[in-house]
Amino acid sequence: MALLQESAPSANLPTAPAGIVSLAIWDASALDRCVGKNPVFQRRFLLKFLARASLQVADIVAGVEARNLANVAEIAHVLKSNAKSVGAMQLGEYSQRLEQAGYANDGLTCKALVPDLVEALAKASVAIHENLK
Repeated sequence: MALLQESAPSANLPTAPAGIVSLAIWDASALDRCVGKNPVFQRRFLLKFLARASLQVADIVAGVEARNLANVAEIAHVLKSNAKSVGAMQLGEYSQRLEQAGYANDGLTCKALVPDLVEALAKASVAIHENLK
């Protein structure tokens, strides 16, 4: 189990959302490119993504609290790939930063990124559900 570093966050892994907030919360066209334009399949795919992403974010939060940063990095890696595939670009970017911080054993950066990750998932969920109506 990786231990939480008690030093300042890594200079290579900024916690500020510089550039992230300019990314799309959700880009519907990304899903078209990934799985095609079948609305029934897209709906099912998006609902599964949101269900899994919620569990993954909960696991990341628990991993950061438990100081299991290697596990945080692994979960964040999967979440990053899935989020970017469905067009949840901000969520994907925060996941990528968490992945990098986890592999760098930078617990303070991981802890600082968790609220942004949770918020990005909430925003993506709202955007996706609005589109599914």
